[in-house]
Amino acid sequence: MPRTTREWAKRKLQQAKNNIDWSGYHIVEVAEKYKDAHPEIAEPLYNVAGMLLAVQKIIDNIEKSF
Repeated sequence: MPRTTREWAKRKLQQAKNNIDWSGYHIVEVAEKYKDAHPEIAEPLYNVAGMLLAVQKIIDNIEKSF
């Protein structure tokens, strides 16, 4: 159990980053399956995966601010 609000918030942000990471993994898996036969499906999925990485970096920056 966290002792402070800061510890709680850091734990929650880490959980959010882990969920984003897991989502990205699945999105890339689908993109990999479709990349040869349907690049019109794979390309946007790769873009989404890149956006998820950007969101993770933003959360990292927020987490470092406190």
